[in-house]
Amino acid sequence: MISYGGVNLTSDAATLAVAEARLSLADLKEWARRSFPGRLATLGLDWLGREERPVYNRLVWPVGASQFAYGHFLCTTADLAILRPQAYIAGVLTALPLVLNDGNPGRSFTASLLMLPPRPLGQCGTAGDQYLLTLVDSRYFWWETAGSVAVTAGVTTWVQLFAAIGTALGVSITVDPIPAAYLNPPADFNTYFEYLPPQLDAAARSVGMKVIVRTDGTVHVVSAATAAMTFIGNLALNPIVAGGLIDLTNDTTSDLGGVLPSVVEVAFPTVDASNNPTGTSTGVAVALSSLSLSQYSGATTFLGQHLLRCSAGAGPSNTAQITALANQMASDWYQWQAARPDVAYNGVCPWVMSGMEDRVEWTHHASALTTRVQRPPWNVRNETGLVSGSGGSVTNYFFNLYVTNLFITELVLDYTIFNITTNITNFNVSGVSKVRFTATAAWAITNFTGAVDGQLLFILNVSGFTLTFPGGNVIVPWGKPWVLQSGREVVLQFSTITNLWSIVGCTMLAGDLGLVNYESNCDRLISGTGVTITPNGDGSVTIAATSAGLASYQAALTSQSLTASFVGIPSFITLAAAGTYLVTAQVDLVMGATSMIAPRVQAQLYDATASSQFGQVAVISNTFAGVTYEDTIPLTGIVVTAGVNHSIQVRATDNTATSSVSGGNLTAVKIG
Repeated sequence: MISYGGVNLTSDAATLAVAEARLSLADLKEWARRSFPGRLATLGLDWLGREERPVYNRLVWPVGASQFAYGHFLCTTADLAILRPQAYIAGVLTALPLVLNDGNPGRSFTASLLMLPPRPLGQCGTAGDQYLLTLVDSRYFWWETAGSVAVTAGVTTWVQLFAAIGTALGVSITVDPIPAAYLNPPADFNTYFEYLPPQLDAAARSVGMKVIVRTDGTVHVVSAATAAMTFIGNLALNPIVAGGLIDLTNDTTSDLGGVLPSVVEVAFPTVDASNNPTGTSTGVAVALSSLSLSQYSGATTFLGQHLLRCSAGAGPSNTAQITALANQMASDWYQWQAARPDVAYNGVCPWVMSGMEDRVEWTHHASALTTRVQRPPWNVRNETGLVSGSGGSVTNYFFNLYVTNLFITELVLDYTIFNITTNITNFNVSGVSKVRFTATAAWAITNFTGAVDGQLLFILNVSGFTLTFPGGNVIVPWGKPWVLQSGREVVLQFSTITNLWSIVGCTMLAGDLGLVNYESNCDRLISGTGVTITPNGDGSVTIAATSAGLASYQAALTSQSLTASFVGIPSFITLAAAGTYLVTAQVDLVMGATSMIAPRVQAQLYDATASSQFGQVAVISNTFAGVTYEDTIPLTGIVVTAGVNHSIQVRATDNTATSSVSGGNLTAVKIG
């Protein structure tokens, strides 16, 4: 039996056939893919890889914070008359109990679910009119929760981070003990009104754990060891009637050889003695045989390396710390690979979510209830962790690279490795999505051929030299070449309308330009009809536009040590066209010694004589020495006088002269 809010939702085959004839669920798209779930989505958001059609009388319960439980059932107008007063108590959506019971002792469970607007299947004005009832658990509305989480690198602990995320979501999170090797969370977990579910999944992934929400509504962050114990307890609940346990036992004749690589390679961004990123990576190889994992003592492996990435900076003085972190990451990853279930049970199996499963489905068929438990997919690639150690944390590279990768996981191939020994014209990328270039010197690539419409091409430069795109069928501004720095990646997209490649993304490390255009020193340029954008030869540019919304320019700010009086931060933008502009300055400020007056950053607009200031905003109130802050300064509605050139620049000061600007950018958009 299935009931919700005390209303019996059990439907026989004839009733389901009528409903399907009225409105086929095969044509119904219930869930949409999110276009950009947030900076941290790449670390644990599996939901985006699926697009499933509803199935009557089925409840799906997945693992993770980013995925939510959902079920689809039939109800009538008369049923809704009972449910709606309960679901909308005092004008607030309220969870009601969904009860699954197969009539046998101990074979039932209750889950608190929320009702989305019922979808009419046959609206004839009678009490028997049918509706599709969609129910979800609280995780669905976590995506609708706006909150902020504050993290201070090297100070905030993992326990404090999980507690802060729980507070923002309005839930209590039970967290397994976190190994000391995972150090501290980096400041990248600072969240200002971003999606919280990926934040929670990313934090769990970063300490080798998973988020599970059980059917009783409790939220847990569990280790592989805890998950394994809970899984074993589940096996005694019901006899298996279909499927079974995959043979991933500790035996040379088991099937672990198709799951376990002999080595896990953990890659860390390399930093120098001052914790500045060098643009290269440090790899730590961890052999399974070195970890003393008893469950794998006699296991067969395949000859290969699984890649894990971590944001913790690997420097000359923290080798022991990085080695311990690599061993812990590899150990946890190996232990999660032992997930064995692909089983089915007759009736309602009150399965307790452990984390070793990917999801559990309860389905009411024409004559019986069944339970299905499935392990995660074989090729899950949630491989990046965020950790801050004594070498700091370098994350811009990972985020820019993997946020894009997330949405094309099922489309891209592994990196094609190509060594450049000369300048190349017409490099064929047919069937290729990712290219890793090595080189003997600084070379150029002029054309990419063999592309299809919309194709994305990831180009990773690991050559140690610059890689130049001088034009050809790659769009470049003002005919000046793009130059890709070593250790950076650029993303191009092809259009058959123009038969040209556009640059749609680039990885950058703090304080540098991953992709540089010689003339403008800019990293993004958008123009349109009626727009004139003229480089001034000094890192600045002049924008002239005949109508609103046609011109946008973003110039990179370079590093600058601050003094006791205001100093200008390169670059600046000159505006020649009359009109109204939206100006923003994003500044990365490295704090110096704590001072009575905090460092201040201003974005200012001057006329041609540089004497009249039209607007400024001061920011940065924190004074923690050695910490890098990123702030955005908006100047809205800046009006430029006709016939007079105006320049925008960023200025900053620190009364102790110990702080510095490490990077950032200045943007001007004509809006009127």
